[in-house]
Amino acid sequence: MASHQRSKDLDQELKELREEVRALKKERTRVTELEREVYLHNEARRLPASDLYGNLRVYKELLDLHPEEKLYQQKVDYYTDKLDREKSNDKAKLASPPVKKPVTKAAVKDVKAEEQLKAKKAAEELAAKKAADKKAADELAAKKAADEKKAAEKLAAEKRAAEELAAKKAEEKKAAEKTAAMKAENGKKTAEVDAAKRAEEKKATEELAAKKAEEKKAADALAAKKAAEEKKAAEKKAADKLAADKLALKKAEEQKAAEKLAAAEKAKAAEAAAKPKAAAKPVPVPTKAATTSGGDTSGEWGFKEGDVIPYEDIARIKAFLPEEIWAYRDFVFYEGMELKIGPSFRDYTPSQAYKDASARNRGKAKLGPDGSLNSHISGAPFDAKSIDCAGDPLAGTKLMWNFDYQWEGDGANTEYMYSYWDRGERLPLYYEGISKIIHLSHRSEPVFADQGGDLLPGESRKYAFKINVNAPFDSRGIALMTYRYKTSDGPLAEAVNDDTYVYIPNLRRVRRIATAQRTDAVSGTDFTLDDIASFGGIVPQYNWKCLGKVDILAPANSRVRGYPYVKDQNFGPRGLSFANDTWEMRHAYKVRFVAKNLDHPYHHKDIYIDIDSSKALYSFAYDQKKTLWKILYHAGRWSEDDASYYYGWAEVPEPRDLRNVGDVILNVQTGTGNRIEYWDTHGTPYVEDKEVVTSPVSVGKVRKEISLRSIGQGH
Repeated sequence: MASHQRSKDLDQELKELREEVRALKKERTRVTELEREVYLHNEARRLPASDLYGNLRVYKELLDLHPEEKLYQQKVDYYTDKLDREKSNDKAKLASPPVKKPVTKAAVKDVKAEEQLKAKKAAEELAAKKAADKKAADELAAKKAADEKKAAEKLAAEKRAAEELAAKKAEEKKAAEKTAAMKAENGKKTAEVDAAKRAEEKKATEELAAKKAEEKKAADALAAKKAAEEKKAAEKKAADKLAADKLALKKAEEQKAAEKLAAAEKAKAAEAAAKPKAAAKPVPVPTKAATTSGGDTSGEWGFKEGDVIPYEDIARIKAFLPEEIWAYRDFVFYEGMELKIGPSFRDYTPSQAYKDASARNRGKAKLGPDGSLNSHISGAPFDAKSIDCAGDPLAGTKLMWNFDYQWEGDGANTEYMYSYWDRGERLPLYYEGISKIIHLSHRSEPVFADQGGDLLPGESRKYAFKINVNAPFDSRGIALMTYRYKTSDGPLAEAVNDDTYVYIPNLRRVRRIATAQRTDAVSGTDFTLDDIASFGGIVPQYNWKCLGKVDILAPANSRVRGYPYVKDQNFGPRGLSFANDTWEMRHAYKVRFVAKNLDHPYHHKDIYIDIDSSKALYSFAYDQKKTLWKILYHAGRWSEDDASYYYGWAEVPEPRDLRNVGDVILNVQTGTGNRIEYWDTHGTPYVEDKEVVTSPVSVGKVRKEISLRSIGQGH
């Protein structure tokens, strides 16, 4: 069928070529006529005006070539008439002898003047005729040259087409012979293939049966786990309801007691008016110093788990907030909020695989020049709980390397939304899309231990970071890929900058772009690339200092749901608050960086890092005048509270990952800010079969996901 269609196409092409040949022949005839016309014009210029027969012959031929040309017709009529008159004169002369008239001097003078006038007029006409003829000849010559060039090009194209046609026919003949040979060979091998296929089908059937049995077993286990989780959730919900009822009852009792107390005080007011007023005793307020003990001292704090703190009562938690948050509390807290106190110092330590890798490689990681990291394989480079902030001048650097290699599973996979706010008004600038991070080295899963923690053998990159933009419409399709290299852990002189590539739909190509200054503000935002997750920079580029341990209140495990679950979640009148959520007491380190680069926009930044998870809870950036510039704080989510969105894989059945799901950046100097929501973020890797809990990481899918081709295909 395909061969028949191809034959029809070739016939059509041949027909078109023949038409072109005929057209070329016509064109060649026209060129010959043009050459004849040029010759005749030259002949007309050469002939003297007295050669009546020669001129008549030339202009008749030109008139034959161009019957519509009036000039040629006039010339033919002129010379024909002149010849006729000369013939008539000749006949008259022959018929009667000439009569001699007396010739006077005046007559001779008149005749000479008339002849001179005629000669002058004839000369002018001849000059004009020659100029016109020359112009026409030049135009004809130019036209002839153009026509000859076009004819030559068409002839060359005709020749090439004929050669291509011949080559195509030869290829078709060769393909037909090859097809015949293949059919013969296939016919010979059909029996062998059928036999092998039946054997494979039998084997596949057996494997499928075994796989279904295994999947059924896994599904049963998953169903049992889900039932247990649902039961646990139902019990928790019932407990929460009971606690809420108790809280409501307690509030009612407190209200009643307050009313009773007010009435009693009013009754005693008259008696107290006559007496001198006693000095009021100060109400004891817990201090931060009291929070560094590390134990559960909720009874001494003035609040406990389950309490709800309204805006009017936020002074109760002042002692457990960073000073900067309290100083700018109107950005964070607002009327109508209900801040619920969650569990204190809940265990958010990472997965067992990460703990095992940390223990297996304990003591191998060493600090080098510029605060660089050497010999780290996987897990946490240093034991956070044994770091001595007061006695070890390198404590801050060690804590930041733990932060840099915190447990995140495979990396990150999420839908995100970015919005921009100006003193409570949401501005039109926003972005929605998908983001993906894959850790390519220093993996904690034991399966990668033999290749030094690398996901792919011989890997030189630390991670790949990809962003796809889906909205707004005019930005849809933009994609970005960044690779960070292992050398970024080394001394500054040996570090290799990140490679960044971008796909622009209008250009339809992937282009490498110069790596922007990571300390410059990202277009349309109040944050820099190094501000992401409080710190997204390169550790050796900064000097680090540990300022001590603190116990602090933060929204470490959010109970609300933002984007993509709820697109328009209420984040307060300024759009930048996580106050209407659950906050928990956490053990944290306070770490400060001072940039080695003197052109850095920050004089310093203080970061509060959760000890269990190494995640940032807060950070505060100060400008070069040492004035507070930006507040960054984060909402978290614990993976084990909802296994439906973050499930385990072969070597990590329980992810145990405290992840940031919301970031707020407050510019306290301008009143503007940014909110980034990504509540569905998880670190489950690409696996061979996501329906099977024991399925391993799919290296093939990872290769495809981190290739530059993927950002040009809308992934």
